[in-house]
Amino acid sequence: MRIAIIAGGGNLPLYLAKKNKDIFILCISEHVSSKCFQNKSSEVSILEPDKWINELNNELVNYVSRSPMRVSREARILKSLIK
Repeated sequence: MRIAIIAGGGNLPLYLAKKNKDIFILCISEHVSSKCFQNKSSEVSILEPDKWINELNNELVNYVSRSPMRVSREARILKSLIK
């Protein structure tokens, strides 16, 4: 399973990326730079969602989560996948 995090800033995406080097990071260019991550990453504008889809398809991503996020079912799923 290929996981992607949509990163808009904050520490959570950095933490998740350090825990799992296979996570693809989709950076919102107005908020965070792909240079912040050692993982494979790409920068996209929040105003161009079609480019988001292209990047995720090119990376064969089949699970996407946004960050930061509230502690929720989504957070528990990510935690179990990153172990």
